[in-house]
Amino acid sequence: MLLLSPTLRQSGELFRDKVLRQYNALGRPIEAVQESALQIALANARESSVCRATKRRSAATPGVRLLVVDEASRVSDALYYAVRPCWP
Repeated sequence: MLLLSPTLRQSGELFRDKVLRQYNALGRPIEAVQESALQIALANARESSVCRATKRRSAATPGVRLLVVDEASRVSDALYYAVRPCWP
């Protein structure tokens, strides 16, 4: 999962308020092997959540299966096409 927001601060808030809150509410069903203010990686190595700011050039992350774009109407088409999940 990739969470994009206009600023890194907003991205972190989205991560804490939505992803971590739900993960904790579910009782942390899969052990987290790495957790920070902007990222969580689970022990099953299949899922991880990463936050990025849309202003950064390094917003693209390979292997994105779910993309959440905060304030999507303000994201350029070029950025959206750079980070969108691509399926065969």
